[in-house]
Amino acid sequence: ADESLLEAAITASEGNIRGADSDDLKNISDEIDAVPTAAEIDTQLSGTHGGGDWGTESAGTSPLTVTVKDSITTNPVPGVTVHVKNSDGSILYDWGVTDENGQVGLLLDDGTYYLWCRKVGVYSFTNPTTTVVGGVTAKEIQGVLFSPSSPPTPETCVVFGTIHDASSVAQGGVVVRAELVEPKQFTTGGIQVIKTAITTTADGTGYWELVLTRSGQYTYPNVVYGIKVEGVATAEYSIPDQASVAFADLPENANT
Repeated sequence: ADESLLEAAITASEGNIRGADSDDLKNISDEIDAVPTAAEIDTQLSGTHGGGDWGTESAGTSPLTVTVKDSITTNPVPGVTVHVKNSDGSILYDWGVTDENGQVGLLLDDGTYYLWCRKVGVYSFTNPTTTVVGGVTAKEIQGVLFSPSSPPTPETCVVFGTIHDASSVAQGGVVVRAELVEPKQFTTGGIQVIKTAITTTADGTGYWELVLTRSGQYTYPNVVYGIKVEGVATAEYSIPDQASVAFADLPENANT
């Protein structure tokens, strides 16, 4: 019965097409012809981004090698995410992560591009960097290694990080809050010696710091804070017994 209904539906559809007059068929043909061809897409995009075979699904054919180095030591910086975008960062053309030599290879069409670099909590970059791709192209970018403040006391650790959006644009003014989870409070001789909650605000580059108590202090072997970046769920972290640590490298509390 189902097959009969299906055949009837197909027959009815065929009948509708056969019954269409020449004007109806011309309208259908015009709508099909209105779909832009690859060449038309290429022309439209070339008007805003320079020439290139934009209408195809394949990657570009011009190799771009990006090398990222430390601004002071000139050593290569691995693990940097490089996004290739338009000027306002709204369109992503390609991306990659630098290897142990600080390099990443990309394939693009010839044209002008904007490179956005990020290595969370470790390096800062002046984004975007403009580059013109034409044939084989090489681009060097330098990053500035974050240098966190020294801890004010031997019992404290400076936790630092950066905040960016999905386009690698720094987000200043974002509030970061840390609240003691374990222990609930620090006391010595019945006197509270450490604040149970601390907040800070990211600066214009997205950089922030929190001065927190290290594990192993005041007879507490494991000091845990719940750290919340504004708009993101809180997670709990053990604070290591060291002078400073990047937020991205903080060990999550094993008991959470």
